[in-house]
Amino acid sequence: MCPYIKQRDRKQYAKILDELTELIQKLPEDEKPGHVNYVFTVLLKRLTKPEKYFRYNWALGVLEAIKLELYRKQIAKYEDCKESENGSV
Repeated sequence: MCPYIKQRDRKQYAKILDELTELIQKLPEDEKPGHVNYVFTVLLKRLTKPEKYFRYNWALGVLEAIKLELYRKQIAKYEDCKESENGSV
């Protein structure tokens, strides 16, 4: 599982992701997490039908991979930058 799908496959999602991002960006900061959670929850609920253990297991694996990818590609770089600016803990 990785988010690196082919460029041609990404195009089909671009418009809907832009629209979704725009809707969520308009919300107050304290409401954004709940809306993002809702979107992911509904998507995964729909994709795990009919209910089977392997589908739930698949969904948990996807969520874990998303978390790790976000940390690896975004958060770790941010933390490294801040450590360079402010010094190590």
